[in-house]
Amino acid sequence: MAEFDTGEAVVAAARGVRERGYVALDAYSPLHVEGLAEALGFRSRIP
Repeated sequence: MAEFDTGEAVVAAARGVRERGYVALDAYSPLHVEGLAEALGFRSRIP
């Protein structure tokens, strides 16, 4: 569990842990964070 001051920081952290091989990631934010879904590895279900 971690807390970040900016959206950019949480996106950078998500990218960093995925680069280290973690795949089961999740994040919670009261506001939309641009790029977070992609950084966590979420894919669109729309073809």
